[in-house]
Order: sequence, then structure tokens, then C-alpha cells
Amino acid sequence: MTESSTYSTLGMLYCALSAVAYAAYAICLRYVSGEYNAAWINCVQASVSTAVFGVYLACQAFQGRRALPPRKELVALVVIGLITQLGGVCLVRSMDIVGVAVAGTLQMGVTLAGSAVLGLVVLRERITLRQVAAISLITVSVVLFSRGSQSVSETATSPSDANSISAAANENASSATQPQKTASTTQPPKAASPLTILWGIAAGVLSGIAFAILTVGVRKTVSDQSSPEAIVFLINAMGVVFFLPWCLYQVGPHVLMQTTSKDFGVMLGAGLMNLFAFLLLTKSLQWVPVVRVNVLNNALTMALTVIGGILLFAEPWNRDLGLGIALAAAGIVLISLQAAPESEPAAAGVPNDVG
Repeated sequence: MTESSTYSTLGMLYCALSAVAYAAYAICLRYVSGEYNAAWINCVQASVSTAVFGVYLACQAFQGRRALPPRKELVALVVIGLITQLGGVCLVRSMDIVGVAVAGTLQMGVTLAGSAVLGLVVLRERITLRQVAAISLITVSVVLFSRGSQSVSETATSPSDANSISAAANENASSATQPQKTASTTQPPKAASPLTILWGIAAGVLSGIAFAILTVGVRKTVSDQSSPEAIVFLINAMGVVFFLPWCLYQVGPHVLMQTTSKDFGVMLGAGLMNLFAFLLLTKSLQWVPVVRVNVLNNALTMALTVIGGILLFAEPWNRDLGLGIALAAAGIVLISLQAAPESEPAAAGVPNDVG
């Protein structure tokens, strides 16, 4: 085996491990979604990358090197970071309503489709027929997700289940004052009204749009003077700087202090998995062409997230949801193929999802 093929194999391995880490990140968020304020969950997970890269940049500054980007880029990254973290909050909320399988697939598909559309509007990039087909597939999948999720909710709230739902409501009411987490890891999303289901789908779409703004915004405003480490630090720091005060004001410090050590560890674990995924994907991009990284990472992340939602959280399944995921997967693969030419190796950069 030649040195080039060895590096290519390692690069694909790093890419696959990155997908596993991204799926673990989503599963951790799903585990605590609905039990705590979504902004608090996102704040805790964002604090991991903020702390790690904050220490790194402080060391850079101590050595006399540039740590932060120029002022104009700094302001732009602060705004982009706030939008990204709002998208993270929407993702957590969407997971609580429609589950991680639907929310994760929805967020990824809309991010890729939205990046293509924003690339046309902001960067004047050309949209190919393949991208148009992918965007169409993802758009249809959003409709199917909405229909499928509403069908699941209607089934869960059928008259035959009324007594069990009432009993569950009484049990939740009696334990509302307890800080401990009462939900099982295999508990499916709660039955919800059609309006709530629509909000869950909309939240997933808004999350995807926010991450699309991140992708295009970084490409539009950031120059070589901004290091990937500084970008990731600023994007995640906005989740702490803005949402920690908001959570303290909105729910109060006493409520935040009721977070169990186990759930706090899961939130930190989500941030750690997001950090690992970023580092592994960046390493993979040094040795493998972008097109291969995009296809493998996006497809594997989506597949693992869907499987995790079904196996770990007993998330419901029906024909519309299955068809929606299949169409979204096809769209994700099509857009992932719209990268650099297969023969062109990729330089290390900032992956799409750094929040």
C-alpha cells in the first residue's frame, strides 16, 4: 500500500468517526430535550468548544500571535454565531416534538439545500440541475415529515389511549416539582397537537436555515486572517454569552441548579462529541477530496441518527416518515456530490457544522 493510499484510508476512517461523533451529539441532545430549557441545553454544550478553543487562543495571544480576526470579521462572526446558536436551540426544540430521526434529517437537508440557495443569492454561485433536483426532494420530504408526524400524534391520542394518557399526565403533574429526570431513554416523543407538530417541523427547518447562514456567511465574510479555531470559538461563545444570561433571567438560577449531574454530563458530552466531530472532519479534509467527505459524512450521520432515534428512543415510524427520510437522504447525497472535483484534494477548513 502506497503512502498516498494509506493517508486516503485514514482520511475516510476519520470521516466515518466524525459521522459517529455527530450522531452521538444529536442523540445526547435528544436525551435531554424536553426535560430542560432548550437554550440552557445549547448553552452547556456550546461551552465545551468555547472553553477548549478559548484556552488555545489565549495561548496563541500569550505567544504574540494573532488570536482573533480583524474587527470587521469579528463583528460578522458574532452575528453569525448568534444566528447559529438560535438554530441550535430550534434543533433541540424540534427533537423534543418530532424526534431526533426527523429533526436531524430535516436540519441536515435544509442546511445543504439552503446553502445552495444562499450561495446563489449571496455568493453568485451557479445552481446546477442536480442541486435543483436535490432541493425539490428535500422540500417534498418536509411535507411528508409534517404529514407523518401528525399521523403519529393522532394515533397516540386516539380514544382507546385516553385513559393511559390521562394517567401519564397525572404522574407528570405529581413529579413536576422533582428535579430528577423521569423520562426513560426509550420514551418516544410526546403526543402533540397538529399546531405543535407544525412548530416542531418549522423549528427543524429554521435550524437548517441558521446553519446554512453559518456556511455561506463564513465563506462570504471571513478571510485567511481568521483561523478555524477562532471561528469555532466565536460561533460557540455566542451560545454562552447570550443564552446564559437569558436562561438566568427566563427560568432563574434555582431551576438551572436543579439539572441533575447525569443530565449535565450528557449536555457536556454533546458538546464534546461536537468538538471531536469537528476535529476529525477537519483532519479528514486534509487527505480526502471534499466530495468523498461530504457524501460519507452526511449520509452516515443521517443513517446513524435515524437508527439511534428508533432503537434508543422508540421513536414511531410510518410510511410518510420513512418516505420523507428516503427523499431527504437522496437530496443530501445529491447535494453532497456538488463539491470539488473528485481528483482535487481538499485543504483543511471549517466544516459546515461548527456550532
